[in-house]
Amino acid sequence: MISQKSLKIQKEFSKYAKSYDKYNVIQKKVAKELLSKVVQKKYANVVDLGAGSGTIYHYLSPKISYKNFFALDYSIEMLNIHPSDTKIIKKIYDFNTQSLSCLDLECIDLLISSSSLQRCNNFNKAIYDIVHHSSDIALAIFTNNTFKTLHQIASIKSPII
Repeated sequence: MISQKSLKIQKEFSKYAKSYDKYNVIQKKVAKELLSKVVQKKYANVVDLGAGSGTIYHYLSPKISYKNFFALDYSIEMLNIHPSDTKIIKKIYDFNTQSLSCLDLECIDLLISSSSLQRCNNFNKAIYDIVHHSSDIALAIFTNNTFKTLHQIASIKSPII
């Protein structure tokens, strides 16, 4: 079951999905920097946790080869604007209520999360899930003031202490 807090955030992202790429300048810079640290390599399964409109996919594709790219997001509108390809599997996913085991994979070879983990209700649970399902991990984790405006718009308190 999705929490009220998650529903508020989902509604905000869904509402502005089509214009999101115009304003996510910081998220793009963070994603590019995060991926500069990923070693060039072949992966079977790559997961983008909080895939949004596909920033990670755009920056990752020329650098890394993979068999499957899982774009996970809890906004269907964001996933609708995420690029599509035969290797991309899009799934509605909420790390507050689901586990990565729902992907039914033996192992996630590379898990990337840029600009999404600050919306965790239970950060320890999310990190535990990521660590136990993933071989390589690339995360960008923000403080409670990073998305202050988003929290004000959604009328929620930051889940990061």
